Amino acid sequence: MEAGDDVAGIYSSINRRCLLMFNNLFGSELDLTVGQFQVSDPLFKRELRLTNSDYYIYKIRPGTSLVDLAYDRGIVLSYEFESGTRGGFMELVFRPNGDESKWYAVALYNYVNLENHLLERVSKDVNSLAVHFGYLLKRNIRLTAEFSHDFNNKYGEFGLGFVTAF
Repeated sequence: MEAGDDVAGIYSSINRRCLLMFNNLFGSELDLTVGQFQVSDPLFKRELRLTNSDYYIYKIRPGTSLVDLAYDRGIVLSYEFESGTRGGFMELVFRPNGDESKWYAVALYNYVNLENHLLERVSKDVNSLAVHFGYLLKRNIRLTAEFSHDFNNKYGEFGLGFVTAF
């Protein structure tokens, strides 16, 4: 190992996803996270979802903040308190032959109820359902079809596409 190898390895890690997390600082409910990450990472990795529809509870912007719980980098100090937001999501994934399945189906339900008037300026209530079907054409090519509908709106959305990686 040469002198520059250590620094290059650290730089490479930071360019991907690297974070340090300290919980219950000073014996309190205060947590500190530093690095490049999605704020929602400790709960669930958003990029692992199969649907095009997002987990909308992660997209809420608390109060007058310009950040949400999606991708961000920097320093996060968190303290548990009432935010005025109630919600969550449920996801059901069906693969008839487990890991050997060529096709799969996903149902994703999102519910976000904003009880705080400050949140309403930057976000909205969500009550939505998405139904997604996928077919593994090749090992690295997946065909997809999805219908999603927010029950607060008149119209739904339909999408066809494919996902690939090389």
